[in-house]
Amino acid sequence: MCPKPEYSAGKADGVQMRKMNNDDEEAKQKRPPNPWEHASVLSKLLFIWPYPLLKLGMTRPLEQLDLPDVPKVDASIYNRDYLDHIWQLELEEHPKKPSLHRAILRDFFKTLWYIQPLQGASSAAKVIQSVALGLMIESFETGRNGYIWAAVLVLCGLFLLFEHHHVFMFTWHKGMQLRTASVANIYAKSLRLSSTHQETAASSGKILNLASNDVERFLMAALFINYLIWAPIQSFAILGVGVWLLGPAFAAGFALLLIVVVPVQLYLSNRFAFYRSKIAALTDRRVNLVSQAVYGTRVMKMSGWEWQFFDRIVSIRKKEISQIERANRLKAWNEALFFSTNIVISIFIFIVHVAMRGTLNPRNVFTVMSLINVVQLEVTKHLSMGVMVSI
Repeated sequence: MCPKPEYSAGKADGVQMRKMNNDDEEAKQKRPPNPWEHASVLSKLLFIWPYPLLKLGMTRPLEQLDLPDVPKVDASIYNRDYLDHIWQLELEEHPKKPSLHRAILRDFFKTLWYIQPLQGASSAAKVIQSVALGLMIESFETGRNGYIWAAVLVLCGLFLLFEHHHVFMFTWHKGMQLRTASVANIYAKSLRLSSTHQETAASSGKILNLASNDVERFLMAALFINYLIWAPIQSFAILGVGVWLLGPAFAAGFALLLIVVVPVQLYLSNRFAFYRSKIAALTDRRVNLVSQAVYGTRVMKMSGWEWQFFDRIVSIRKKEISQIERANRLKAWNEALFFSTNIVISIFIFIVHVAMRGTLNPRNVFTVMSLINVVQLEVTKHLSMGVMVSI
């Protein structure tokens, strides 16, 4: 007697699933170990450890077995349990008013404590590099030995090169772990949500926005959150050096930067975050409406509601595009202000200095412009990005 079709299909699906699971297990067992775990200090310092995989990718397309195994600390289950652990610690310390933001922030600075001295040394190296540039240019006029200042420039540049890439790698890696943990917890929570209770039910659009859009902010926040601390410290150090060189004229230009440019950038960053939240809400509505149209296609066509649903989807999409255009317009203004700040502030400082009967020389000009470049990047770029992703 022939088996029933449903049983036959189910059995075939079960066999197929077991075969796929076995293939995945075999692929996982045959995959090479992750090169980062066994790389030497020199390999990690010069980023040599991923080169064999890159070299293989240049010779032929990469296959599944070519990819190294995922380290334990990057696995979804590990990061999900780790996020649950720090949340339980937060509940124990603050049972009345727990905060996931505070728990993640405390864990971030606790696990990446070694980033802070590196960024502090980087801030000092940028200021020293600017002063050394002016002294080296002055040596061309005075005839003094400028090789010392040239060596200082090179050494500071090398330190900044290694510091920048390694700090960004460590912070990006931490942001990736937070994103992985968040997505894993969203998935685990979605399996426990009720499909009928209104207080616990969640739409597919909302879950999609959380897993694809909101958790991406962990990556950018991990990169720029440290600048909320170091950018102001570095700015006041630059103010001291600039006043030592040009006196009140540099303080006037610095005041223009802090009173006019920085508040405008922070305002644009806040507005950008506001429009981003509105875009997420509109995207949620649009995805829900499209899902309803797809699931109820038969009823919709039988009732003749195609154009009604089409008009509603197009209307929500127009609102979404309008908010995206506003956010991009603010972003464009932010970038324009960033690229013009250096020239405007430098010219203002030089005009004030000359108006106060001061004299300009190549050392002062190059040092001031270099210092303004540094404070422009730190305050009007990195600081504003830190504010934008932290809201």
